[in-house]
Amino acid sequence: MATKPLLVSGNVEENPGPGVAEPYHFTVKNIRRQISSVVDWKDLGIELDIDLAKLNEIERNCQGKVGDCRISMIDFWVNSDTSASWNKLAAALEAISQNVKAKDVRELGSKEDE
Repeated sequence: MATKPLLVSGNVEENPGPGVAEPYHFTVKNIRRQISSVVDWKDLGIELDIDLAKLNEIERNCQGKVGDCRISMIDFWVNSDTSASWNKLAAALEAISQNVKAKDVRELGSKEDE
């Protein structure tokens, strides 16, 4: 397989290009990190206003594997809810008694607003 040369345009010291997203940026990857210990992914999904039929579909597609279900649920939420935010996630975590996680998530939301 042939390799393609790296094309560099401009001054890479002044403009190094895209970097790694900060942990407080609202991305599926960062959300996944924050809720990796949440086992009750379906309850969280309900609190995020995801339809139960959609949650059941996610569960079937992921064959009940909690980690896969959790990621698919978050991916669906972020891509379908235009008001998805750290604060909305924190409120949903509080609703399922994940108060410590909710506090951590709220702190991320406040960093993103800075």
